[in-house]
Amino acid sequence: MEAFFNEFRSVVQAGGRRSGWSPFQFVDAWRTFVREVGEGYADDLYEYWNELFVRDHLEVALGSDALDSWEAWRGLRTQIEAADDEFRGIIGEGPLVRPDEPWWRARLPPRASEDFVEEAERMFKVKLTSVDD
Repeated sequence: MEAFFNEFRSVVQAGGRRSGWSPFQFVDAWRTFVREVGEGYADDLYEYWNELFVRDHLEVALGSDALDSWEAWRGLRTQIEAADDEFRGIIGEGPLVRPDEPWWRARLPPRASEDFVEEAERMFKVKLTSVDD
C-alpha cells in the first residue's frame, strides 16, 4: 500500500498541510466537502474556494495513467465520480460565476451561510439562499 501512496503523492504533489495525505484522505475530504455543501455550506466564500483545492488535486490524479494500474485507485475513482455527480447536482442549481474555471469552480452552491451569501452578492452580484435564516 505504501507504494501506491507514494505513487499518488508523486502524481498529486500536494503542498502544505495536505502533503502527507493519503489518497483515501483526499477522497474522504472531497466526499465530506460535498456533503457539507449539500447541507448548505457553513463557512465563508474564502474557505469554500480554499477547500476546492482538494478537488483540484484529485483532478490531477484522475488524469494519471500511472495510478490507473492500481486496484485501490480504481475503487477510489468510483467514489470520486459518485461525489462529483452529487456535487454537480448541488452546484447546478447555483449561479455561474466563473465560466472559464473547471466545472467544480465555475458555480456557487445555491445555499450557504450568511457570510458566504453576503460575500457572493458583493463579489459576483448574485443572490443565494442563507441557511442561517
